[in-house]
Amino acid sequence: MTSSWVTDVLVAAYNFFNEKIQMLFNLIMMDPETFMDGKVWAVAENIFNMLLGAGYSIMTICLYLELFHSGYESIVQKKAEGIIWIFIATSVMGGIMMCSKKLLLWFFKLGQAFAGRVLGKSGSSLVDFSWELPDRIINATNGLSTTVSLIVFVICLIGALVVVFSSFTILLIGYGRIFNVYMHIAVAPITFGFIGSSYTRQFFVNYIKSFLSVSLQGVAIVIACALFAAFSEGDDTGLFDTSQNDEITEEELEDIVHDGVSDVVSGNILPDKDDESSIKVIATYLIEQAFLFMLLTGMIKVSDTLVGKLFGVG
Repeated sequence: MTSSWVTDVLVAAYNFFNEKIQMLFNLIMMDPETFMDGKVWAVAENIFNMLLGAGYSIMTICLYLELFHSGYESIVQKKAEGIIWIFIATSVMGGIMMCSKKLLLWFFKLGQAFAGRVLGKSGSSLVDFSWELPDRIINATNGLSTTVSLIVFVICLIGALVVVFSSFTILLIGYGRIFNVYMHIAVAPITFGFIGSSYTRQFFVNYIKSFLSVSLQGVAIVIACALFAAFSEGDDTGLFDTSQNDEITEEELEDIVHDGVSDVVSGNILPDKDDESSIKVIATYLIEQAFLFMLLTGMIKVSDTLVGKLFGVG
């Protein structure tokens, strides 16, 4: 059914939300090396290469500290294998530093693989966010008097603003996660340099935990969206009782249109019982939608930080 001018703003907000939630899923499944034509990746890669020398310097200093401590103990205990092991570890750590960028990308794509299992090949196996305006709401806006139509339009405009605000908040969470990934990759040489000594290795461990948290945040967001989609389609909590808001029949619609025209001709612009019923239907629906959109935003925000807390970095 074609929407009326009263609800056009709400339809536009729903279309905006559908577009932005799809962008969120695309951000979760995007390739960091090709995102934005690879321009962001090129900058992160240049920073990585510039910090590579500093990372080797930090690793060398850490290895000297480890050699001084462990080497002294090996000399006292007359165990040369401790010193030999340090030199072997130096070569291994140097190789890890060289492959750190590919290693981090592998961790990130592993998280994407888990998210892809939920989204499916078509991106909608468990998550369906095709938000549309119900016909009963469109029917309720037909035949209203001019004054009541303006009141309903303002109510719909407020509801549309809530939808748009939720859309931007959700999308910002997605973009924040992506740039967090680039930040981790850009400064990787510095943190990987601390792997050289047992005294500084905790910095490296915390960094790996943080990057794993960011990589798996996409999985948590997708799971939250899937749970919310099921909740919004099968809400039987009774929080919003719309059992009396049945769809208006054609006969009732004709009566509403006839009464509305009569009101305009007679100059009676005060809302009648049908107008009051329509306002109640629309207001109840918009309150429900505002709750659902705020709930979705909260679930995505909580899921975004939950993984970090599980890894001890939240």
